[in-house]
Amino acid sequence: TIHARQSRLAIHQLLLLAREHAQRLSPGEENPQRAFLDHVRRLLAAQEGSRMRVQADAEGIEGVRLMTVHASKGLEFPVVFLPNLAKYLFPSRARAGMIQLPEEIGAASRSAEADEDTRLFFVALSRARDYLVLSRPLNVKGKPREPSQLLNLIAESLQSGGVKRLEWKDKGRRDSDTSAAPLSPPRERVDVSLPEVEQYMRCPRQYYYDRVLRLPKPEDKGLYRSMQLCLREVARWLRSELAAGRSIPPGEMDAKIDEIWNVLAPADHIHGDLFHMRARDMANRIYAVTSSEPAQGHAISGTQELAADFPAGRIRIKLDHAAETPEGGLHIERYDGGRPSDGDQTKPRLALIRQAAKRSPGGESVRIKLRYLSTGETRDVPEQPRWEPARVAQYEKALEGIRDEDFAPNPSPDNCPGCPFFFICPR
Repeated sequence: TIHARQSRLAIHQLLLLAREHAQRLSPGEENPQRAFLDHVRRLLAAQEGSRMRVQADAEGIEGVRLMTVHASKGLEFPVVFLPNLAKYLFPSRARAGMIQLPEEIGAASRSAEADEDTRLFFVALSRARDYLVLSRPLNVKGKPREPSQLLNLIAESLQSGGVKRLEWKDKGRRDSDTSAAPLSPPRERVDVSLPEVEQYMRCPRQYYYDRVLRLPKPEDKGLYRSMQLCLREVARWLRSELAAGRSIPPGEMDAKIDEIWNVLAPADHIHGDLFHMRARDMANRIYAVTSSEPAQGHAISGTQELAADFPAGRIRIKLDHAAETPEGGLHIERYDGGRPSDGDQTKPRLALIRQAAKRSPGGESVRIKLRYLSTGETRDVPEQPRWEPARVAQYEKALEGIRDEDFAPNPSPDNCPGCPFFFICPR
């Protein structure tokens, strides 16, 4: 059967890929199977899976061939589908050049691009032998979209040729039920941490494998993650020391970094010393900035944790730093491991933290700051009453999904290859 031939072809290509990878492995490789699976992940993450070419003896297999218009030159097919014939999609929106051309040259360049778009359009049309299906979306991202101007070139022929026109309406997806079967009757309320609920928001199926089934997964011992965890621990320790009125003697910051690094970071990594020294530099920068700032109040003693309560359950939020201001309000800092960017203050988790803080003692006045571990600098997070309720609602919806045991997968070409459960997920 066609399906059987396609399956044999896929297995043949997989074996070829495995053999090529095995030839590149070092003789002392301890786990070649895991090395090969990691290689497959990297190919998919880099979107290099399409480099596997169909073998010559498989050209006769019936199936859909997906290709660019350029790649179709010189070929002919019984049926051709040409989709996305909408403005800015086909042809695609022209990108602005890095150099502003004089108007005369720019006009000539745009004219040449238009001629090339027209030629490509007719190349695509002429690939069809028996049937040609032209389609376009009426809406893109919820907004009406005009048809491609290229359709005007054949409008008269379409009208005089009695071409059949159809409008396909979305009647709702009918995906196969890939959600996991409930393990027990739905619970009344759930109790999860902020990282757990955000994992569910990224992919419910990954949450199911990790938090419900507790399937084993490789520990993330990457240097960059180790450096981030190390800086967070040092920043918390530094805050507690300064709040207690202690000054940090010269060299103690480096000693603390070394102590934490030796626990968290992978041993004998080729770039370990480089990241270790980078962590030292960043920690001392954080100390220089933090120690020079005026006190924001008395640090809250004990476990610094908030709780966001909803009808479906509770989200526990571990704070990086919290202090009571002299006026009786709350000053909260959230550590950010990345570099400052414009959208940082609009992250949904900050809206959730604010709501939980407002409902806690001293929550009449709440001030939230982001502290960047890469630079030590801080940014205020202003309250946005218009937008924050919708951001908080994302967490409430996720809690309801966890409570109702809705663990359908959320496929993503960017996230799936790096998921520890990639090879067992049905997606």
